[in-house]
Amino acid sequence: MFLAIGVLTWNFISAAIISSGMVFSKGSSLMQQMKLPQSIFVFQNVYRETLILILYQLFAIPLLIALKGFAFISVLWLVALAGFVLIVLNAFFVNMWLGWLAVRYKDVQPFLGSVVLILFLVTPVLWPLPEKFNDSLLFLLNPFYHLLELIRAPVLNNEIPVLSFLVGIGCLLFNVVICIIFYPRVKNKLVLWL
Repeated sequence: MFLAIGVLTWNFISAAIISSGMVFSKGSSLMQQMKLPQSIFVFQNVYRETLILILYQLFAIPLLIALKGFAFISVLWLVALAGFVLIVLNAFFVNMWLGWLAVRYKDVQPFLGSVVLILFLVTPVLWPLPEKFNDSLLFLLNPFYHLLELIRAPVLNNEIPVLSFLVGIGCLLFNVVICIIFYPRVKNKLVLWL
C-alpha cells in the first residue's frame, strides 16, 4: 500500500508540474478573444488532475480496505484529506507561476519534464525511507517527500506528520508570494507572449 499511495500522489504532483507549462498555451485562442481571468485556465488544469487522482483513489481505498480490513480505517484519514487539500492548493499556485514562466520562456516546458524525473529519483516514492536516513537532510529538505507524507503518514502509520504540514504550508506561502510579486508584471503581457 506504501507503493500505491506514493505513486498515486506522485502522479498527481508530477502531472500538475509538467502540465503547468501548457496551461496558458492551451487556452491561447480563448485568451486572445476574450478578457478572462488567468486563474480560470489554471483552475481547469488543476481540476482535471484532481479528478484523475480522485478516480484512482476510488480504486485504491477499497483495495486497501480489502487487504487490511475495516479496522484499519481511522479518523486520522481526515488528516490525509487535509493534506490532499494542501497539495492541491500548492498545485494551483505552482501552475500559475510556472505557466507564466513557460509562456515567457519556451524552454521551460521540456525542462519541467527533466526536473520531475530527477525529483522522482531522489524522493522516496517507490521505497520507504530507511531508518538510518530518518534525520537525513536529503529528505528533510525535500518538499516532495513531505507532500507525499501528508497523505501516506495518516493512512499507513496513523500519525499526524506535523513537520510535513509545516513544510507544505511553507511551500504554499512561497508559491503565493511568487504569484503576488509577478502577477502585476505579467497580467497585461501574457497575451502578447502567447
